[in-house]
Formats: sequence, structure tokens, C-alpha cells
Amino acid sequence: MARTRRFTLLGHPHVVVARGNNRAPLFYDDTDFEAYLEKLREMVRDQLFTLYAYCLMRQEIRLVIRPTRKDLARSVQAVHTAHARRINNRLGRTGHLFEGRFRSLIIPDEAIPAAVRAAHLWPVRVDRVRRPETYPWSSHRAYVASGDEWGDLVAAWSVLEEFGETLPVAQRAFARFALEAALEPDSLGVTEAIPGIAGDRRFAETVLAELGVVWRGRRRPALKTLATRVSLLMNVPTEDIKSSSRVQDLVVARRLLATTAVRSAGRSVTEVAAFMNRDKAQVSRLVAQGMHLARTDEAFRALLESVRGGRRQSPPLK
Repeated sequence: MARTRRFTLLGHPHVVVARGNNRAPLFYDDTDFEAYLEKLREMVRDQLFTLYAYCLMRQEIRLVIRPTRKDLARSVQAVHTAHARRINNRLGRTGHLFEGRFRSLIIPDEAIPAAVRAAHLWPVRVDRVRRPETYPWSSHRAYVASGDEWGDLVAAWSVLEEFGETLPVAQRAFARFALEAALEPDSLGVTEAIPGIAGDRRFAETVLAELGVVWRGRRRPALKTLATRVSLLMNVPTEDIKSSSRVQDLVVARRLLATTAVRSAGRSVTEVAAFMNRDKAQVSRLVAQGMHLARTDEAFRALLESVRGGRRQSPPLK
């Protein structure tokens, strides 16, 4: 049976869960945990994603992450491939370290604090520790104290600022927020609306529309949405995509936007021309160039796949 395709979106937060193959360990000693975190640090410094929380257990990993310049699957797979290679080389073993592909859920921005809390409380809820700040391989200490060795991995303040105007006040409030739920059953902190998307029905519908998923006649993804995806992927301002600049990244961004809009999202050349402030002949050339590159250039083809995310039928909403 074909497996369900993953829902992911650049610029949206996700919860990620990965487990060891056949419940085998992912980490054998402290150096393994440290090596995994160093790889995360490398990806964060390269601005491939924003990391809000992590919790690493011997047989499972949980992350709260927002992909920015590379799609979620490629970013996480890069981290996990490097980790698996390291473990296999060190132990002189072969085969899969991780259990199939990782699980991911798109979540609303307002659900990030709850998802972070759930990740941090995981060791408490499964009786590994009494208090979350005493578990060494989660990001909780970066939220409730200063000077944590791995604190630079997570964008803690972007969450903490909702809890207080100053750092000490926000840290104390977040610590209370976490402990309030310590006795609840283990969970990811979010409710799944449909497979791969958490939140309520309205949020799920919005995500499906942005993905370009056909669902009960919902409209095709807006050109503004596609332009936002391209800007995040190429790390360029959205408005600059519409400019006449010949900077290489902007030229590529315009080809990506025009090609995705016309050939994947079903938008007309006229619509795209009006949105990009160009005449129809220019847009047609951009699309032709983009389709040629999609056939001949692997890097451009990967960018195109990241922008369009694939058009697919969605499961029924609850």
C-alpha cells in the first residue's frame, strides 16, 4: 500500500517525532546526544530552520521546528542521515537507525507554546525525571534559565515574549506554565485535525488551500501565498521578486514563482503577469525557462518541488 504523502509548508511551525528502528537506541552515550545537537546547531546557523524546542530520549526524538530555506523533509533527513552514519560507523554496524520516515504535524503559530511545553514535559510524564529542567537533553533550561550550553539552538525569546515583558518575568511565567501540565498524560501538545495537520478545522482548511490540495472545490493557492513560499525558500524579500533587478537569486525566484503558479497551481499567465507587474510575454518566457530547468537542472527541480509541495487529494476533515 502506498504511504500517505506528508503535508509540510515552508514558513509554518511543525512538530517532528522520530523513533529508533525496531525500538533500537538512537543514542548510546552523552557524545551521541552532543553530536546530534551539534548537527542541529549547524543547520540553525545556516538558517535552514528555526528550532523552538527539542527533547532527545534514548529511542525517540521530538522537535518543534519551522523550516525556512529548505523543506522540512530535506532538513530533518540531513540531520538524521548524518547521525545514523556516525552511529553506524562508531558501532561497526549497518542498516537503518531510524524507524522509517519521521512523523510531522503542521501546527498553528499560537500552538507553539503548548507544543514546546509538551516536548519539555515528556521526560517528566514518562517518569525519567521529577522536574523538566533536570533532564539534560531537552531545551527546557534554555527557557527557564540563562547560560545553557545549548541555548543558542532554540528561538526561546520568540515564545517567552508572550509570557512577560522582561526575560526573568517571562522565564518564571513559562516555568509555571510548564509545571501546570506536568501530571497530564504524555502528548505532543496539539490535536490533529487531519493526518499531518494539527489545530482546528478552520486552520486545517487554510493549510490545505495553501498547499493547493483539492478539497471540496476550495480555491487554488493565492499568488501571494506562492510568492511568500518563494521568498522564504530563496531568502529574498517578497516585493523584490516583482522588481526588475537582475540579481541572480531574484531571477531564479521569478522563474520559480511563474512556473509554479502557471504549471502547478493552475493560474493563468494573465493573472501572474498582473501580480508580478510584467507583460504576458515575459511571464510566458519565465515559465518556459522554468520548465526547461525543471527537466535539466536538478537543483532547480528541487526548488520547484519545495515551492509547490505537490498537488494531492486531502483526507476528509473531521
